[in-house]
Amino acid sequence: MARPTKKLTTVSHTILGLLGLTPHSPYELARQVRRLSVFWSSAESVVYEEPKNLVRHGLARAATQASGKRERTVYTITDAGRQELTRWLTTPSGDPQIQFEAMLKVLFADA
Repeated sequence: MARPTKKLTTVSHTILGLLGLTPHSPYELARQVRRLSVFWSSAESVVYEEPKNLVRHGLARAATQASGKRERTVYTITDAGRQELTRWLTTPSGDPQIQFEAMLKVLFADA
């Protein structure tokens, strides 16, 4: 049974943006997202799974390539993916979100 298609998220659009630059394997996508961690982050497991969701939406396509003795999956953006990326880029962004673990520890210090 196929898994249901998940809603598109900021991670979805981040991956689409990266695929809009060049095709990537999930490992390469995770590496690029780590580089973005100065201003935006996501769990690596989510980054590895999101390309499959984009394929289910018709926004990306997957191709298997030989990589030494192993095969790897490389994802590319589709025309529909470029349209969705353009739609997202022209939509106003939400409010900034900050996660600051040290402040949580201060809040709960009395516990």
